[in-house]
Amino acid sequence: MSSCLIARAALAAFVAVLLAACAKTATVSTEGDTAAAPAAETAAEPTSDAAPGPPGSGFAGGRPFIVIRFTSSNVDYEKPLAAAIQRARAARSNLAFDLVAVTPQAGSADELADDAARAREQAAAVLKSLNTLGIPADRVNMMTWTGQATDANEIRLYIR
Repeated sequence: MSSCLIARAALAAFVAVLLAACAKTATVSTEGDTAAAPAAETAAEPTSDAAPGPPGSGFAGGRPFIVIRFTSSNVDYEKPLAAAIQRARAARSNLAFDLVAVTPQAGSADELADDAARAREQAAAVLKSLNTLGIPADRVNMMTWTGQATDANEIRLYIR
């Protein structure tokens, strides 16, 4: 029973760290929609000769490099994403990412399934944008995180 309590406490601490990190990510508006820009206080990018961490290590670090909020069907995120990738490449040549599709809490299982399917489509579009920017697909680990405390689907990109 005590190992279960320890596991719950560790999970609660992990979620608290993630929520605190997400609160520090800045967003910018573009014509009524929101796309994310790297937060001014994001974690420093590793040096250019550092090897990327294993898949999931960026997400486990808790601080997204960029967050794209899909508040409508036509969010213009490509320019902020390109600027962020350019900045990251200046600091580190061998970039690798955890791309996390985040869905809000849903009222039903069908709603959650619809949100998750839409988030996967949005993540695929962001992955395609990353590929266009020169980031190969094998350098991006994709995950889905459903039922989170957000009011819209988000794509969170973590450097690993």
